Amino acid sequence: MQFYAISWEVLHMFAFQLAKKVQKKGPYDYIIAIARGGLSIGHMLTDFLDLPILILNLSSYTHYTDKQEVTLLESFNANIAHKRVLLVDDVSDTGDSFIKAMEIIRAKKPLRIVSASVFIKPQTHFRPDFHCKETTKWIVFPSEIRETAQGFKHMYKDPQQAKIQLQKIGIHEQFIQEYIEKK
Repeated sequence: MQFYAISWEVLHMFAFQLAKKVQKKGPYDYIIAIARGGLSIGHMLTDFLDLPILILNLSSYTHYTDKQEVTLLESFNANIAHKRVLLVDDVSDTGDSFIKAMEIIRAKKPLRIVSASVFIKPQTHFRPDFHCKETTKWIVFPSEIRETAQGFKHMYKDPQQAKIQLQKIGIHEQFIQEYIEKK
């Protein structure tokens, strides 16, 4: 498995590029961010687009090799009937989170839904209206360092091997010490 570790600075630039792209299909009344992955992107887009944000709390990943069904973690009660919404997530991997989110949002009868993600994977079942980059690599987001370190520890079984792999993808030594080396 190949990994792509992205910095906050690069993610911020991708979010800016995404904002420029989605403006073409605007205007919008709300950004709806799919939690957790879409929260960072949604937050950046609220600044770039000067829009309010709503959160749709879904869950699908447990570890790198384990997958579970996408579930709604808390009810989504926002009144978006007859509103123009921009649905965002960090990546459309399988597309299952986007598909579930679209199902939930459509039931609220918005005027229009436009979708966007920073990354897409070639195998996705849902291609957002806008994205910045396609990749086959596992993306390590800057907001997932602890999760990534623990995932590597689980995946590689040997803490030393996990440490080496984290160093290879550019994870800061302080995080490696905190999440791999401390007992």
